Amino acid sequence: MNELDKFYAERRIRVCNYENDPELRKLANRWIEKSMTKDYVYNFDWLGRPIIQFPEDIVGIQELIWKIKPDTIIETGVAHGGSLVLSASILAMLDLCEAISSGQTYDPKLTNRRVVGIDIEIRQHNKELIEAHPLFNYITLIEGSSTTPEVISRVETATKTSNKNLVLLDSNHTHDHVLKELEAYSSFVTLGSYCVVFDTFVEIMPRGFFPNRPWDVGDNPMTAVKDFLNKNEDFAVDNEIDTKLQITVAKSGFLKRIK
Repeated sequence: MNELDKFYAERRIRVCNYENDPELRKLANRWIEKSMTKDYVYNFDWLGRPIIQFPEDIVGIQELIWKIKPDTIIETGVAHGGSLVLSASILAMLDLCEAISSGQTYDPKLTNRRVVGIDIEIRQHNKELIEAHPLFNYITLIEGSSTTPEVISRVETATKTSNKNLVLLDSNHTHDHVLKELEAYSSFVTLGSYCVVFDTFVEIMPRGFFPNRPWDVGDNPMTAVKDFLNKNEDFAVDNEIDTKLQITVAKSGFLKRIK
């Protein structure tokens, strides 16, 4: 075993041990709860655009994109566009590294990779700043409800020539809406790729933790994931990812397509 293989083997053992460490999990959950009361997730940018995520989740998504190497990333929920720019930047890096490896010239304007961002309302100010970003060439914006036939049809058109897709769900967090998104967008996920469902952590927060939101304990992305998996054998939760991250809003939300 070479040094790199040894390094990764040690990591797997370490992460596996986390599963049997309830105190670590308890501390992570306490940190999530406390940090949410301080709006901690609003503190970060990615390449100049606000990204409303824990740093751990940003790293986790980066790792997942690099591993899957998708042609298209479909994201529901746009906000300030930071997550779109994160996805676009890793896709651009994939293009660059592939060009270097093959000895070809890299022209980002000729990329076949794409981030499709969907939101029921993309505020004009945010739209203008996203469109002005240097990586906008990788981004397609679709305004409308993610679960309507019209929007789904536009996503189908945008992914028509794509061989490998990754899906990130982060819009309305009620059970019914997320379940509809899972039913609609799971079909876009290619074998071996993922559908990541954000904000499943709502289920482990105290009831009423989000008093001004329609989601709560018993009505949130995690309950939708459980409902979806009970009816769909094509996906399974990849527990290793959120076990490794510990601090994540997507607990049990990394769904891998296994068949």
